[in-house]
Amino acid sequence: MRNKSVEPKEDNMLKITNDGKKLALDQRLINPLLPDDENSKVNVCVKNVFSIWDKTKEENSTQLLFFRYVYTKKVMAALIFMMILEINL
Repeated sequence: MRNKSVEPKEDNMLKITNDGKKLALDQRLINPLLPDDENSKVNVCVKNVFSIWDKTKEENSTQLLFFRYVYTKKVMAALIFMMILEINL
């Protein structure tokens, strides 16, 4: 990798690091066929957001969510979609 002999489409440090970030959030970002882990960071976030909403819905409050890492639009769309599914189940 150091002498740049690895093609960008092959496993390299950037790809491995980004895959690790995705796995840390939810394994379904790597493989959508994997089972839903109720303790994934996405699911824990959903539970917390829903709990806050439920406690404050009478006040019509607003919540802002910030992501620490930058993801592609495709990954962000998948995260948001999974969060919506979790809330609606």
